[in-house]
Amino acid sequence: MKRLLFILVVALLVSPAFAAAPAEEETVTGISILSTMTQSNPQMAYAYSKWKQDYPDAELTLISLDIAEGSTMTLDALNASGDPPNIFVDWCGRVGKYLIPGYALPLRDQIRDIDQYYDSFLAPYTIDGELLGLPLNGGAQAMLINLDIMDEIGFTVEDDWTVDDFLEMCELVKQHYGGEKFGTGIYAANQSGDYVWSNWFDAFGAKFFLDGDYSKSTIVETGGEKVHEFFQTLARNEYIPPNAFALRDYDVFVMLGRGEIAAMTFYDVWIDTYQGVAAEQGIEGGFRFKFVPVPNAVGKTTASYISTAAAMVIKTGTAADAMAARFVEYLLDPTSQTISAGAGTIPNRRGVSVLNPRPGTVDIMAILAANGVYDVGLTQEWFAAVRPLHFPILQKVLRLEIDPADSIQEYADNVNTVLDEW
Repeated sequence: MKRLLFILVVALLVSPAFAAAPAEEETVTGISILSTMTQSNPQMAYAYSKWKQDYPDAELTLISLDIAEGSTMTLDALNASGDPPNIFVDWCGRVGKYLIPGYALPLRDQIRDIDQYYDSFLAPYTIDGELLGLPLNGGAQAMLINLDIMDEIGFTVEDDWTVDDFLEMCELVKQHYGGEKFGTGIYAANQSGDYVWSNWFDAFGAKFFLDGDYSKSTIVETGGEKVHEFFQTLARNEYIPPNAFALRDYDVFVMLGRGEIAAMTFYDVWIDTYQGVAAEQGIEGGFRFKFVPVPNAVGKTTASYISTAAAMVIKTGTAADAMAARFVEYLLDPTSQTISAGAGTIPNRRGVSVLNPRPGTVDIMAILAANGVYDVGLTQEWFAAVRPLHFPILQKVLRLEIDPADSIQEYADNVNTVLDEW
């Protein structure tokens, strides 16, 4: 029902009464982009320079995207006002809400070098046979290990370590630092950054969905209870901050940047940012680190990883379709992706030269190639409605207020209710 309602709203917005006039009757003066990227961003600056060669008289308007709540509220409001941007660039889990026919411009015939993209990267953005969005070259996660802490506690992390090994490491951190540093970090005050702790579900063999079937959650029958039980073990033994249930993602990421977290799934490209925050707080020097696979529960030999890239969708039905598509093409061309890859992102197409890649990125790419990508339904149009359901339950889990069997069942029931309504 919700999907039908959303499609009807979109249909109304693009109907003749509400849509822009046909291209031949409208003078196109430029395009607008809703994004967190600024014009000083190297990729954005490059794409803009190329685009201006094609459209010298056109103007580019950048609209600031508010991601504080991890929702699509900025685009929702712009659509409701009747003034949506031509291009929407955001995390793929939010872009998916607008990857629907009638709203998103089909791109396969718009992007001139679309055959140079890897099919596996385009597949999540292909809906009913139409390519309705494109991923930016983004990132994948692996387990970040603070090597300075490991040296101080006398623990060596192997690539094939288990959850038991991980818990042993957490206990050593607790004994050595007495609550000043922690084995790992989890947070439950907001939904943003939930992909960091969601990797633990795959480590225990639990699947949110199976084999691309998104009709119902399979998190209960595949062992999700064990993950909530594991989270309670971390909380009960003080292996995570005692107020983890009240912490936001940013709070824990800053702790990691200050060298207070021993091991946590993370992005290589984020380390400099949060070590920079630590430096602003007077903590200089950073820490040595490496990336290894996420620990595995007994009986599971590999854990795959959530790969999250920023993605974009172009609103269809305006005279600026071709102009917007050309900007997206330049934002993702080989030169642009080479610029971004130098900072640690993973290319999604052929022809990208990765010069002097960051060692952490090389490690993560190897881990990703060996283990694959974990499916949580990121690009499904209902994902934005499902995403807020987990963290309030996780708060109860971390406060030890609910049995893991009950908490995972409550989560699954809530997810299935949304899927049934959608």
